[in-house]
Amino acid sequence: MRNSSNGKRGIAIFLCAALAIAPIAGCATTGGEQAGTGTAAGAGIGAVAGGIAGSLLGAKGRRTEGMLIGAVAGAAIGALVGNYYDKKVRSREDSMKKVGYKAGGGDQVVIGQAVVAPDKVKVGEKVRSRVEYDVVAAEPEQKVKVTEVRQLVYQGKPVSDPVERTVDRASGGYHSTFDFEVPKGASPGEYAVTTQVQASGKAQTAQSKLIVEKI
Repeated sequence: MRNSSNGKRGIAIFLCAALAIAPIAGCATTGGEQAGTGTAAGAGIGAVAGGIAGSLLGAKGRRTEGMLIGAVAGAAIGALVGNYYDKKVRSREDSMKKVGYKAGGGDQVVIGQAVVAPDKVKVGEKVRSRVEYDVVAAEPEQKVKVTEVRQLVYQGKPVSDPVERTVDRASGGYHSTFDFEVPKGASPGEYAVTTQVQASGKAQTAQSKLIVEKI
């Protein structure tokens, strides 16, 4: 029992040391500026630490299985890192017609189509996630604070931290594009890129399918 306790204490000390050397996570920024890369490195260190922990904690004869499980769990900790690009595609008047806006309706945001390209990729390859939505402010010259939240989902469960940004939008229709790299810890399978658009206490979500193929 004493040896087991000492072994677990040693694992805990190792994991703390691994986390201590991880770079500080960067933040995604708006206006097409490149996001920080610290989150990607942090996810990689999480995968390594998780794999080692899984190996050490696994029962005898099952250490390989334990290491694989630990690596997958560790890789799920982190965020998508990439670049944003915006394009206004409709005027206020056209957006009002498109969403059927009526006077007195307050601020509105209506999400449209969400797509990814390419929709079949391998780990480490680039993906372009684009969502279209319309914003209509109660007043013609007013701007609406819009928050976009993107996340990678696998089998109904989030496998990345949400990537969030907030921008001030004049009324109209927009294409919001986020380019990111498929995380190295992603296992082959069918994923979904979910995008939620929030404004004035209202939120709408769209998602698009992404297939990660074997290397």
